[in-house]
Amino acid sequence: MTALTRRHFIAGGLAAGALGLAGLTGCAPAAEKSGEDVSASAGADGAATPAAGERPWEIAPAPIAEGQITETVESDVVIIGLGASGTYAATSAIDQDPYNGDLGLGFVPEIDLLGALLGHIQDKGADIRFKHTSQQLVRNGGGRVSAVIAADETGALKKFVGTKGIVIATGSYSQDAAMLEYFCPMVTHNPVGDKVAQFNMGDGSGIKQALWVGGTMQNNGDHPPMMFWGSTNCIKNVMVNSTGRRFIDENAGQSNFAAAQFNQPGGTMVALWNEAYASQLPAISYRADDPSWAAKPEELLAKWNALVEEGIFMKADLLDDIAAAYDLPADVLARTVETYNGYCAAGEDGEFHKNPATLHELTAPYFATKYDVPASLACMGGLHVNALSQVLTETEEPIVGLYAIGLAAGDFYANQYSTRFAGNSLGRCMTFGYLIGRQLAGLE
Repeated sequence: MTALTRRHFIAGGLAAGALGLAGLTGCAPAAEKSGEDVSASAGADGAATPAAGERPWEIAPAPIAEGQITETVESDVVIIGLGASGTYAATSAIDQDPYNGDLGLGFVPEIDLLGALLGHIQDKGADIRFKHTSQQLVRNGGGRVSAVIAADETGALKKFVGTKGIVIATGSYSQDAAMLEYFCPMVTHNPVGDKVAQFNMGDGSGIKQALWVGGTMQNNGDHPPMMFWGSTNCIKNVMVNSTGRRFIDENAGQSNFAAAQFNQPGGTMVALWNEAYASQLPAISYRADDPSWAAKPEELLAKWNALVEEGIFMKADLLDDIAAAYDLPADVLARTVETYNGYCAAGEDGEFHKNPATLHELTAPYFATKYDVPASLACMGGLHVNALSQVLTETEEPIVGLYAIGLAAGDFYANQYSTRFAGNSLGRCMTFGYLIGRQLAGLE
């Protein structure tokens, strides 16, 4: 294979409307002939027809005529999207050095890692095309996906040919209400659904375009949302739902905890603790093993009391006052605390089997606060792919030339996103981005 040099690389990124294409052209074959079919599901008359049913995201638009194309750019690889996965794919493909990882070359241990990688691929000659919006993939009948057609800021249509492959790295479908309702209904049927739109993790555009040419979605039931807020920094001594009852082992991991909270009435919970908890918290915190975190009891108490003054926390001598403040049934809350204190005395949680070392009696004066519904950052489902990141058809056949990575790719998470180790979604984006780049550059 001819080495990919500065002249041979074209890059750009599409993330929910802003296209970035990464192209490698050092070993490109002859240019594609004109007249390819853009969508396998488009009718013979050019009208949009349903690709696989009546669901709106499966209905392909009419093919873009070759005469509408104002520019054709050819490269070996086209990467649609320059987020975590797309940027890593572009970097590993353009570097083409099998030893860089072993030598630790180019390591940037700062939060601006993606910025550094973008600068790196630009220095190597990448042609990054931002402010382009991908419209359709080009597939030759039932054969190879050979290009993507994108519109620039002016609406001019351009074709980006990838002779070795087209990589979709466009994020999730979380901003598409219809897809969210269908694939991740638990989010839309709960107040947390209103918060999904706060995070622009993708409108599903790249996913839809793959479906229009014969791709399929992962099919293992409802897709799991990435939920973890509401438990990350919570005071987790005793948690009750709006009925005044405990509903989980308060030491549960973030994703398990958030999912349990999510399914409580209204998705809310109230935390209760006391002054003694200031001495107990450092030893049981999720940061207990972090030497940089050495909160002293007096510092915690000062912070809690300050939050009481701000009206975020409350402090009371009577559980009835807490029940009244948070609209909890006072008799149920009193029984819950009495039962919990009994578990503390016995050294065994008879309901949720909480670690006995973290069972601490709850006595007056009490602190309390209410936590709103957890937020969902994205839905962790996407295109049906194999181990090589190839997009698969309904018959499990790979679509030649079409790949999906990052949040656009499915088949990685089952019924729940895991936070047992932090950043595993980013890790997946970076790892599969790196692998697909090497694969398409001929290094794997």
